[in-house]
Amino acid sequence: MRQTNTMYSLGGQPVKLNTMARVENWSTSGILAYLIDTYGESRHDCHLLKRACEIVAKKHNVDPTDMFHFLIENEPVQGLYMHSYGFQTRTGREVRNQIEQEYRELSDE
Repeated sequence: MRQTNTMYSLGGQPVKLNTMARVENWSTSGILAYLIDTYGESRHDCHLLKRACEIVAKKHNVDPTDMFHFLIENEPVQGLYMHSYGFQTRTGREVRNQIEQEYRELSDE
């Protein structure tokens, strides 16, 4: 669910900023609830998605919820240079590929 905050521009006009909600409970059911609340459905196995984010997050010493939001919402991850001018850097593309590869490997087991 999107939260809307109202800020004002220099001209005094209201400006709405969209702030994405975060996963409240880092569990398979929490991820499922987040995806359903945000997008209306989940097209992936939430348990495998959770494990893939945890594996890659551990490799890069970051929080798995940040990896999840990078993958799903394209949000930047604190401590990793993954975006430049709104676009993914080489590092960002590589991390995304790592998460996707881990997900596929886990689903093949």
